[in-house]
Amino acid sequence: MGRGPNRSTRPGAQKHSKRQPMLNVAYQDVFRYELRRIFAEAGVEPDDYASLVAQIIAKASRISIEEANVFLETLVEREEITTETAAAISKLLDRNTRYR
Repeated sequence: MGRGPNRSTRPGAQKHSKRQPMLNVAYQDVFRYELRRIFAEAGVEPDDYASLVAQIIAKASRISIEEANVFLETLVEREEITTETAAAISKLLDRNTRYR
């Protein structure tokens, strides 16, 4: 009496994807606070950076850190933030990375 197909040969078995660096959601509140502090020090208005904070967190926690960094580059190209601000945010993203 066999036990049947194992997980890897079973029809419809999921393939494992490569682990992606993503935002560590355990410290999301601390990350959000630090992100707001960076924007405030850069002189960005609170009304302007509220949506930027949400977009950065969404991209970093759901897609990957690399996608969030690409988004930061587009913000620099559109001149919404400076390169120094983008570098500080990128460093903050790197500190709060977890592979999932």
